[in-house]
Amino acid sequence: MKTKIISYSNRAEFANEMIDKYYGQVPNNFVSDIGAGFGHMHQKIEAVGGLWQPFDCIKKMGSSIIWDLNNEAPANTAKAGMVVFLEVLEHLGNPLLGIQNIANHLEKGGILILTTPAFGTSLKIFTVSSCQFGRNSTSESEMVTISMALPANPLRIAFSLPIFSV
Repeated sequence: MKTKIISYSNRAEFANEMIDKYYGQVPNNFVSDIGAGFGHMHQKIEAVGGLWQPFDCIKKMGSSIIWDLNNEAPANTAKAGMVVFLEVLEHLGNPLLGIQNIANHLEKGGILILTTPAFGTSLKIFTVSSCQFGRNSTSESEMVTISMALPANPLRIAFSLPIFSV
């Protein structure tokens, strides 16, 4: 069976399509936007009926909730049915710990939408987590849905990353 590669021009296009595709399957309406920056996903999340929870490591806007991903989610926040995590993974000092804390922040059956431009970082994470996925020969990004079992919560991920030739 030949894998169909879907390419996206940017992370927002990918995230918007994944929100449309998966939002109807989430266990609750809370959407945590980790690395929210100045809120470019806010309008889309609310347009589908989501309750937007913006997180960042630095307060770039008044509504941001500070979260150091080396720690559990802040106690005053709701568990998320969906997490949007765009171009943040490669900035973490301990990416696996960050993903584990995000998994613990998600309700059971929640969805993580993840993008990263740094394939090496992603490969390290998914190798450590015993996750396997196909490699295809293209310079475009591919959306792959995988299941990843972390100790506290099975996690469904839609992610986009650069694909390379082997």
